[in-house]
Amino acid sequence: MERLQTTPMRLRPTIVCYADILGFRAETQRAFRSGWGDGFLRRIKRALDKAYGRVREAKLGYPPGASLFDMKVFTDNIVVAYPLGEGFRSDGEAELGTVLTLFAQVQTSLALDGFFLRGTIAFGKHYQDEDIAYGDALLEAVGLDQSGGPPRLTIAPSVEPLIAQHLSYYGDSTWAPHYQQILEDPADERLFVDYLGSELDLFPDYPIHAALLPLHRERVLNGLRDHKSDQGVRSKYVWLARYHNRTCRSFAEQWDIPVPAAADDEQLAYSADAKRALDFRVPFETGL
Repeated sequence: MERLQTTPMRLRPTIVCYADILGFRAETQRAFRSGWGDGFLRRIKRALDKAYGRVREAKLGYPPGASLFDMKVFTDNIVVAYPLGEGFRSDGEAELGTVLTLFAQVQTSLALDGFFLRGTIAFGKHYQDEDIAYGDALLEAVGLDQSGGPPRLTIAPSVEPLIAQHLSYYGDSTWAPHYQQILEDPADERLFVDYLGSELDLFPDYPIHAALLPLHRERVLNGLRDHKSDQGVRSKYVWLARYHNRTCRSFAEQWDIPVPAAADDEQLAYSADAKRALDFRVPFETGL
């Protein structure tokens, strides 16, 4: 990583994301038992190349060839470390925003290929190069990821003061970029990356929902069916079903027009199109 290697080796304040793929070991074992090891290898390689390719492209900044952050990958594990800028601009808003945006894209890409990401975004002292990843931010991220929670990218407690600081810059916090990228899970009040909501925020410029929501629903349903006899794993897909259905409802409500007579034809068309999201809910009511 050029940005870190051109400075003395030292710990720096860094946004760190550590994540792995839900059930990767079990899926690999099942593939080998069924004689489909080569097929699963090709499937996971295509999915990871596509998802992680977005991160590799975003690494290159200015001047040309410089690396903004470091990325380490080992099969189903990924660690991205983005050190805060030094000097005038060192509040972490740009760095955190980049990580949230990138991992919303990575989560979406992997989910649509049938792989769900679980991990943590943390903040603290960190050093990373081609040989080593070291620091308290990584320890926090790995520790929270090993708690066995649902397939989500959790925002660690160490990041929450940064988010509060960034939101304070805006008279209306709903205008803040982070506000559109993060949700709170009502079950445990933990913040997590809203990857579906981030993608749907492209509407109406890009009507992505018509492709995103049906395919995401299909992947969640597959997980519910495949793991119906394993309640520990199935509970992860129950969480995904709740998250998916909540997203469908929120998206339709966001574009609802209470007084249709006050809207023009274009607004009415957008509203009707957005309401189609309700048709893409998982037919399984879990009440998020």
